[in-house]
Amino acid sequence: MPQPSPLAVAALGFIHDHVTPTDLVARFAAADAAIDERVAGKLLDELCGLGLARVVRGSSAGGDYFSTPLGERLLSASFAGRPEQADLLAEIEQMRTELLAT
Repeated sequence: MPQPSPLAVAALGFIHDHVTPTDLVARFAAADAAIDERVAGKLLDELCGLGLARVVRGSSAGGDYFSTPLGERLLSASFAGRPEQADLLAEIEQMRTELLAT
């Protein structure tokens, strides 16, 4: 079985309400990451194969992809899906740094 792409988790986080491969390319670009439409399609197909997303309209070449409940659950367990967790982690790191400096 092939190893899952680490980019698939990022793609899951970029689905929001729905995404097309073209949208996914633009969302990665907005985060200063570059992928092309071929890679976007492969990532979305990988998410579908794992049951984390589903294509609702059209074919894999331009269909609308949505997160499944399982995909939403997995995303909500990560700090990418819950920005307040990232803030909390940054605060903990700041306290650790200050503690080590004393």
